This record gives sequence, C-alpha cells and structure tokens, in this order.
Amino acid sequence: MDQRPIEGAAPLPAPSSEIAQAYLDEVNAVRARREAGVDRRGAAWVGLVNAVTLSVYITVVAFSIGEASVSSSFMTFVGVFLLWVQLANQRREGYGVIGYGFSRRWVVVIVLCVVLLVALVVFFFAGITDVVVPSFVRLIPGALTLLVLGWPAVCGILRSPPADVSSERVRLSSGSRFATVIIGAMMTLGIWVLSVGEEVLHPLFGLLLMLGNLGWWTAARVSERMPALGAVWAWPQWTAFAVSGGVIAAILLVQVSGDTTLLTYGPIAAAAVFCLHVGSAFLDGCDG
Repeated sequence: MDQRPIEGAAPLPAPSSEIAQAYLDEVNAVRARREAGVDRRGAAWVGLVNAVTLSVYITVVAFSIGEASVSSSFMTFVGVFLLWVQLANQRREGYGVIGYGFSRRWVVVIVLCVVLLVALVVFFFAGITDVVVPSFVRLIPGALTLLVLGWPAVCGILRSPPADVSSERVRLSSGSRFATVIIGAMMTLGIWVLSVGEEVLHPLFGLLLMLGNLGWWTAARVSERMPALGAVWAWPQWTAFAVSGGVIAAILLVQVSGDTTLLTYGPIAAAAVFCLHVGSAFLDGCDG
C-alpha cells in the first residue's frame, strides 16, 4: 500500500515482517477478547424463541385473516408482537450481539417472507369470498417459518460454547420495575378490551399500543435513562409476558371460532395477568 506522507515530512519506513505479524496477532487478540464477552449460545436461544413466537403469530394470522369477527382486534395482536420484537432485541443485545450482519441465510429469509406474504393474501381473499381452506393448509406457513428460522438457531445452540460471561440475578431498578408494571397494565387492558370491551375500543386500543411501542422505541434511542427491559428481565418477568401474550392470541382464536362464551372469563384472566406482572416486577432480574 502506498504511503501518503505528511507534507514536509519524509515517508515512514516500511514495517518489518516481525512488526507486521505482531499487528496481525494483536488483531486476533482483540477479536478473541470481543468474543469472550459475547454469549453466542444465549443469542441463539433468543433466535429459537423468536422463531417459535413468529410461527405462532403467523399461524394465528393465517386462521384469522379475512375474518370479520377479528378485524377490529387484529391491531392489538400486531402491537403485542411488535412489543415482543423490541424486548427480544434488547435481550439479544444483552448477550453482547449487536446487529445482524448479512449472510446467505438472509436470502432464504427474504424468499420465506415472499412465500408467507403470498399465502396470507390467498387466505385473506379466501376469507372474504367464503372459500373454505382446510386447517392443515393454514398450519403450513407457521410450520415453514419454524423450520427455516428455528433450525439455524438450534444449530447455533449446539455448536456454540457458553461465553465466559456471568449473569447474576439482581434486583430490578425502580425504573425497570415501574416499566414492567406499565407493560403488565397494558397487557391487562388489552385482554379486558378484547374479551368484554365494546368493539369500538378494539382498534383504538391497538392504535394506543402501537403508539406506545413507537414512543418507547424513540425514547430509548435519544435517552439512556429508558430501561432496556429485555436485557434485565429474568424468567419471572418473561413468563408473565408470555402468559399475557398467549391469552391475547387465545382470545383471537376464540373470536374466529365464533363461540364467544369463553370470553366471559376475560376479566379473570386479565386480573391474573396483572398480578403476574406486578409480582414479577418485585422479583430479581438479570444483571443485563
């Protein structure tokens, strides 16, 4: 490589082979220190849970898209999924993995997205034209998603050794505890609105939830004071969130089935979900 010496100064002498090799060895040492602080296995577990969550989400969408009975409730389900994406990314970054990079696997993901989009469009028009689609056909997109995204995550779990980083259980900060309770209140309100609330409230609450997601995402990028809940939550908080998300998904499926008698138990489920979130907020989390 040609040098560009400082004006008025003589060119620097070319480094010897020993010095050049020392530079290369230092680069490898820096990479080794970087990898020592990254938990690749933990990030792979997040990828596997992401694959399972996305497959469940797509399956629920495949059964409910085009159904007039859930059209007003769908925005809430989308808002909950976007909330999960934000929390999962925070957990992934908590393992030391920043960004996703680019690999040939992204080509497979893009092809999968196109296939899923076409399938959902077909299901949508089948729903509005009263064409009956067998249930096993509606299960295919979710199963395909789980296979394409879940298998690489499983391989990553099997071949990645645990990182040399400790993750101790610590008490949640007051900000994280408050934010956990707020998320629990939002999920509780969503369950109540979707189960026994007036239908006009369904899209309004979904819009409120999406705006809350956008506000939280924006605030987290302009201020370091916003708690990264995904990075500091431990199993009690994640369990409370998973239960509340599962209840909302179940409500949508009940609405699709047309048998709404189970929705009368919605307030009880909402109260239980709120108690789970409040209780988990006062339990220990991770050290982030």
